[in-house]
Amino acid sequence: MEDFRIHLVGPKPQALTIVNAFSAAPVETSAHDYAVDVLSEVDAGEVDCIVSDYELADGDGLALVSSVRHREPSLPFVLYPHTDIGDERLASEAITRGVTDYVPGDAEPETLIDRAVDAARRGSRSASEPDLTPGHLQYQAMNEAPVGVTIADVTVPDEPLVYVNDAFERITGYERWEVLGRNCRFLQGEDTDPDTVSRMRQAIEGRQPITVELLNYRKDGEPFWNRVEIAPLGEEEPGEITHLVGFQSDVTERKEAELRAERQATELRSQRRDLQRLLSRIKGLMADITEAAIETTERGDLERAVCERFIGAGYRSAWIGRRQLTGKQLVASTAAGYTPIDGSQIRLPDETSSSSPPADPTVRAFHSSEVVIADSESLLTDSVHSRLLPAGGSIAAIPLQYREATYGILTVYTDRSMTFDDYERTVLESIGRVGGGAIDSLRNRRLLTDDEVRRLAFESTNESFPLMDLSRCYECRLEYADRVPSGNDGRGPILFTAREATPDALEAAAKDPDVTVIAKEDAGAIIEYSTQEGGFLETVIDNNGIVREMTISDGTAELVVDVPNRTDPRPIIEAIRQRYPGTELVTQRQDERLRRTDNCVIEQLREQLTDRQYAALRRAHLSGYFEWSRPVKGEALAKSMGITRSTFHEHLRTAQRKIFDSIFDAQGGSP
Repeated sequence: MEDFRIHLVGPKPQALTIVNAFSAAPVETSAHDYAVDVLSEVDAGEVDCIVSDYELADGDGLALVSSVRHREPSLPFVLYPHTDIGDERLASEAITRGVTDYVPGDAEPETLIDRAVDAARRGSRSASEPDLTPGHLQYQAMNEAPVGVTIADVTVPDEPLVYVNDAFERITGYERWEVLGRNCRFLQGEDTDPDTVSRMRQAIEGRQPITVELLNYRKDGEPFWNRVEIAPLGEEEPGEITHLVGFQSDVTERKEAELRAERQATELRSQRRDLQRLLSRIKGLMADITEAAIETTERGDLERAVCERFIGAGYRSAWIGRRQLTGKQLVASTAAGYTPIDGSQIRLPDETSSSSPPADPTVRAFHSSEVVIADSESLLTDSVHSRLLPAGGSIAAIPLQYREATYGILTVYTDRSMTFDDYERTVLESIGRVGGGAIDSLRNRRLLTDDEVRRLAFESTNESFPLMDLSRCYECRLEYADRVPSGNDGRGPILFTAREATPDALEAAAKDPDVTVIAKEDAGAIIEYSTQEGGFLETVIDNNGIVREMTISDGTAELVVDVPNRTDPRPIIEAIRQRYPGTELVTQRQDERLRRTDNCVIEQLREQLTDRQYAALRRAHLSGYFEWSRPVKGEALAKSMGITRSTFHEHLRTAQRKIFDSIFDAQGGSP
């Protein structure tokens, strides 16, 4: 066993408890009250380690360590001040002056003894004769290890740290003197998982090894993920555990990557669950509404079925509002679900007087023709929706639209906020088109089956009327003959008879890209006009009207439109007036139409013909192709349709055969 000469300087190190503790250690101690006496021993080479108080009879410990360093730069020096004197500032200054170790005054005597003896042992080795004993190599290896190493004494209450290496200081930001003598729980913070701490505590109390990862905090408060491995250490006798060695590794980068991956996986699972719930809620909704559109014969029944289908799909409530032309309001015509007020009491102002977008989502949907989604927090305090929508809920306003016509706004509510995502918005837009198309179909069906129609006669001098300009340019009177559908939407060019058209006018008309001269007559010609998008014909069709008559001459257009007798005519009146300002409604009357049986026969014949077949037949009929003199040839009619002469004749013969088949089949084959 090796003895070391340790000099105790000042009152604190010379306390009886300290001296007694040193007596059990392999050291030789001597006491000094004056710094000058210790310096004489240093000059004589009689000192292996100095343990000094801060307050000395002829100075202080900081001045003493400075003097020692001038004589022996590597001589171990431990500063051990009184409790009421020692603080962080003193410790920092002591380290700056070059102390080997700083032991707080309130540390246990054993702690001071161990660290003083350890310092003396290390200081006794010269640089030219390195210590290769197993104990020294282990100490050097721990101190230079790339991971944090700590040793805690379990024989002392609260298991304080008695050793930390350089890597621990780098990882945590704490210096040795700040942590030695303290339990390592100072690394924990408010977000440290208590369950992990509990598991670690149970393993320590049971003296069992454990590895955990937990959130710790550096000295500056920055959190980091710490992988902690704890193992018990003891004497040679079994069961004598005296210390715990801990290994700390900063795994923040890897842990954060894992947490990001877990969050992404959780978000994906949540999105998948939300999508499954969404699909479950709207599964069959589109089919149900389509089925209702086919089965119902009245608009009120259809609207009620649509609202009820939404309630059945899990929505809180639903209502459909129509616009009142006189009151400039959207008024509920049908409501279903949780509606604490009668549907007819749901009224929303038009809000068209302001230049900014309407505040109410239902009104905004009406004016924008787009689905509008909002949550309860975005609504005005006096909004009618606040009576139907709970806190945290959402609202979707869906235009029931077909082509350019809007037949109302379907407003639905949910109990949860922001449940309408992009996918559901697309579904709602499709439902709005299906609902609008179904209402349009009912209106057209009524138009075809009613014995009476409402006949509206308009007169316009609006120069923007496209055919007005045509009549003026070609100095002719235009009379509406028919429209020739060219697609599933029923749109297509219009056939006109041009009366009193001069040869020069017809020659000029032939150069107009929107006009095709089909056949010339003595008093004019048959022309085809390609309608412009948003023109008068679309305005009439989109508002469920049928053009019966139209003439344009001398700057005036006269238009006669039929609408179903039981249909409110105001939407189409307003649409035409809005499209062509200055247009006046001249007359409005109920009128008998063709007998229903005759009308059904006509519609049946029309349905048997394709658009091309009908176009070929109508052009031939209007141009006099079936007359004996035949003023126009099939080649000219084929050219007007953009097809070959043989194709034109094929369409014409097929159309004639279908008509004759219908007539003769209806007669049962009798002569």
